[in-house]
Amino acid sequence: MELFVEVMPASICCDELENWYFKLYFYNFLYDWIESVQNLREMPKERYDALLCERRDMGLLDRVFRFPRKPETANEHSAKSGDGQ
Repeated sequence: MELFVEVMPASICCDELENWYFKLYFYNFLYDWIESVQNLREMPKERYDALLCERRDMGLLDRVFRFPRKPETANEHSAKSGDGQ
């Protein structure tokens, strides 16, 4: 992991600040993912199977998407949808 965190930013021409952001986001992603996997492994089998089935039925296992970083304000929503003043 340490090698990845050192080599990856250098391969995309990051400066010192970009390198710091890369490390910050990567470590947060990694620890969030580890926590999620631990939660899944501790989940009762019936709940795990139901969650897997639900995700399959929703078609989520075949795609990825970006989580919103912050809640959208009413003004931002209006500007996007074109109904703002």
